Amino acid sequence: KRRAPTGEPVGLNEKASGDPSSGVVYAALAADGTFAFVPGTGVGPERSIVLTDRTGKPRAVPASPRAYHYPRFSPDGKRLAVTIGPGHGNGDDVWTVDLESGSLSRLTFGDGNGNYYPVWSDDGRRIAYSSDRAHQGIYLKNADGTGEEESLERDPLPDIASDWSRDGRTLAITRGFPSTDIFTVPLQDRKEAAFEPGGACPVFSPDGRWIAYTTQLVGGSPGQILVKPVSGPGGKVQITSDRGAFPVWTDQGLYFLVDKKVVAVELQTQPTFRAGPLRELFEIPFDRGSIPLRNYDVTRDGQTFVFVTGLSGRVWKQVNVVLDWASELRRLAPSGKK
Repeated sequence: KRRAPTGEPVGLNEKASGDPSSGVVYAALAADGTFAFVPGTGVGPERSIVLTDRTGKPRAVPASPRAYHYPRFSPDGKRLAVTIGPGHGNGDDVWTVDLESGSLSRLTFGDGNGNYYPVWSDDGRRIAYSSDRAHQGIYLKNADGTGEEESLERDPLPDIASDWSRDGRTLAITRGFPSTDIFTVPLQDRKEAAFEPGGACPVFSPDGRWIAYTTQLVGGSPGQILVKPVSGPGGKVQITSDRGAFPVWTDQGLYFLVDKKVVAVELQTQPTFRAGPLRELFEIPFDRGSIPLRNYDVTRDGQTFVFVTGLSGRVWKQVNVVLDWASELRRLAPSGKK
């Protein structure tokens, strides 16, 4: 009658799997008290890091299999920053990987809070990432792990640091989930500015004058790739003719995904903006991520791509059904006084 929680929270015996990018649990409760769930653990599946060339030819990285997500090349292309954990939530942390030796170095220590989605500064000295502390805010830390982290928490809605401008002055962030908006945050005065409502996955051009981003359709599906000036005159330019998601802007042009195809386009930003023809490079058998979480990256010279193996094409083969589960729930968490 009061519709208010009573008593202390208790853990349930069932261990259910879920979507690592959104935290949605694969479980359902019927009105008659029957409970159904996909069994699993909260650790996340082991995955491998894979590098490819522009034809899609793969090359393994000598790093032991872990629950990798959201790899990002360092500016010199010699290291990766990655998330290791379930994918979005408790247990995630940011690590760096040496691509030659495969050695791992832990950057964050969540202590029950998720830390994920790293982004490098242009000099390779700092990494920005999101954390679930209090709410999903953005933090900065030295890439070698030294020093104290710095908080950029500004809004009660969840924030993701999507890209860092080459001059080191500005972060482009995606705010909200599943509906998203794009903001820019100058690191000197922290006076954020709204950039594009309904956009996601923003990335700066190398000269810092433009941002490419993904629009979203109803339900969070990827729409189109657009480019828009960071400030000053000039309107939006639509790059895609059909659809696209997850742009990455390199010195060689813009890359993005159409379904599971990697597409490239050369862009000229000065003296005027001009886009060349779209070129399909190869098709990926890897996990592409879900808006707004990009699960691949490209080196600045546009020659090497990084992906992670794993959930793409995975089929769940078992669903557990518990009859009269509600009676067990009442035993574990009695409702107390009515």
